[in-house]
Amino acid sequence: ECARGLYGPVEGALSAAEACVPCGAGTYAAPFRRWDAELLDWVAIGSDRCTVCPQGHYCEGGGEATPCPPGTWSEGTNQTSPRTCGACSAAERCTGEWPRLRCEASEGGVG
Repeated sequence: ECARGLYGPVEGALSAAEACVPCGAGTYAAPFRRWDAELLDWVAIGSDRCTVCPQGHYCEGGGEATPCPPGTWSEGTNQTSPRTCGACSAAERCTGEWPRLRCEASEGGVG
């Protein structure tokens, strides 16, 4: 079982340290959740694959897909930095709430 932000096990690994590796830029290790009977809660654990970074996010590698900064959006997937997020036009706003992270028509302008 890999730690959060890592994926594995990697085939051919010779040790536990080699078995779990971080995802590359443009992808992230979406955590699985398992029930912990002692904590009586769901616990995030590592993943068995890297997931493509979704629209409206950038992924620098590792365990998170980070939303584009407020007032920006990215139509593309596999984005690697906040520089790939473009500003919404003056006639649009970016809600910043999932799943409505994209730029939308607005009377109030960029937000």
